Amino acid sequence: MSSPQGYTFRCPSCDTPNFLSTVRFSRAQDDPLHCWKCEAFVDHATLRLDTVRENRHQSLMGRQVEVMAAGILYRGTFVEMTDEDVKLRGPTGWIILPIGRVSSVKEAGAAKAPFPAGEKSVDPGFYDPETE
Repeated sequence: MSSPQGYTFRCPSCDTPNFLSTVRFSRAQDDPLHCWKCEAFVDHATLRLDTVRENRHQSLMGRQVEVMAAGILYRGTFVEMTDEDVKLRGPTGWIILPIGRVSSVKEAGAAKAPFPAGEKSVDPGFYDPETE
């Protein structure tokens, strides 16, 4: 297991997917692993570790992001995106959004598309009901 990115494992107690960096795994002997959701401790020697697949959002890990989900804008630190949900660390705690409702994920402060210029106009005669 020589992946520089990290691993994923499922919690034996609640079956939740967890991310584990290679650095954190190397410290598992001294600092026990635990599930982010149920807080149950996990025996690192018996875990089935899967290498993390590279995805297009991996570069956002640990950065401030803006996530649009169900018409609501959420801001926080990007933790992970799984097949089931998007996890952010917000100012007041965890923000977990179902993946089916997420419409966009982008880095906070990224350049926004310019507002359309008012170059197009409609002739006032368009609105005249008597002109047909």
